[in-house]
Amino acid sequence: MRAVEVCAGMGAMALGFQQAGFEHAALIEKEATCVEILNKNAFLNVIHANAETFDFRPYKGVEVVCGGVPCQPFSVAGQHKGQKDARNLWPHVIRAVREIQPQAFLFENSSAMCS
Repeated sequence: MRAVEVCAGMGAMALGFQQAGFEHAALIEKEATCVEILNKNAFLNVIHANAETFDFRPYKGVEVVCGGVPCQPFSVAGQHKGQKDARNLWPHVIRAVREIQPQAFLFENSSAMCS
């Protein structure tokens, strides 16, 4: 099965999906340092891109969409701006699910301290 991961970070979720037998059609990450780490750890199909402007439509039909959405807009450690926080990527990962139409999706978001 294939997965598209949005907000891939440094690859913790990607590693779990890989160990579970998933093949990544795309690992999408905005932060250059994270992209460098993903590439150094030999993940395939790493894409240095911003989820806010990324076109997910070419991945329509991929079985799973997943990712680690930034927690700061809603975290107890953040400023509680929610939808008004520029780091709120929930509308974009929801768009990813709508455009890809996967069989399943999985996103994690912590309410605890995040860096």
